[in-house]
Amino acid sequence: MATFTPMPKESLRNLGEFLARISGAALHTPEPPAHVLITAKRDLYQRAGTFALLEGFVAHCLLLEGHRDDCYIATWSAHGVHGHAWDVLDCLSQNDALTFDALHDKLSRRGVTREAHA
Repeated sequence: MATFTPMPKESLRNLGEFLARISGAALHTPEPPAHVLITAKRDLYQRAGTFALLEGFVAHCLLLEGHRDDCYIATWSAHGVHGHAWDVLDCLSQNDALTFDALHDKLSRRGVTREAHA
């Protein structure tokens, strides 16, 4: 089976290096987020060895998504409300009645525990 190469390897390598620099900078910004989700994602991808060419592109995009989520949580924490509480309210407002298990399944992608949702 042939390897899928969407662009020349050198361009893909450069793109991967740029994304690594961006996600690294996001991980080390001092404020506002606590870097909980971006750190958890980075650790998972490092353990899985995901930072290879094409997989690395996806992994770094997901690291940036983790940084966005950390910023989101930090914004609402400044008001004394945890970000995941706003996720719960948002999910409940957009859906019909949900069981606790269904609600947690929808929202667990952000790494929030069942205990925190309860």
